[in-house]
Amino acid sequence: MDLLDIKKALSEIEAKHHVELGIPWSPTNDGSPHIEKSEDIYSYVITERGEELSRRETRDPTELLFWIVRDRTKRTAIDWELHHRKPGLDPRRLIFEKHIEILHAISPTWGAAQKNEYDVLVSKYPFDDKAVARADRAASLRSKGISPEKAWELAVMEIP
Repeated sequence: MDLLDIKKALSEIEAKHHVELGIPWSPTNDGSPHIEKSEDIYSYVITERGEELSRRETRDPTELLFWIVRDRTKRTAIDWELHHRKPGLDPRRLIFEKHIEILHAISPTWGAAQKNEYDVLVSKYPFDDKAVARADRAASLRSKGISPEKAWELAVMEIP
């Protein structure tokens, strides 16, 4: 599969699932990913200010498509959460749920893979439904002249 085939596959996903995946095919150096192909190796590369920040490589075009779609649809899930935020709920709950839903609609295998990744993440870093309230309280205390460290300490004591 050459890069033209990858572009075609992404365009089909965009049209069928009403998602915007627009990805540059050459470095923009702004922290956005771009795709490279050398021989039979696909590279998913992120550069910023002329520096390469990350590079993932695969020989499997389906894996490359998953990386692209997963990363680009996460932004969609984040934007959706911002418009559907529920006070007192860890925002990641809605982001992860929406992201899995979007990926599952595109490919049940991709949705399941992302769910597994999120399950591992949440087992290491559990949801914290009081995080936003705690951060808001710390910001309020800082606005009253309390140092950031002390404000956070007080917020954690008030909202464990």
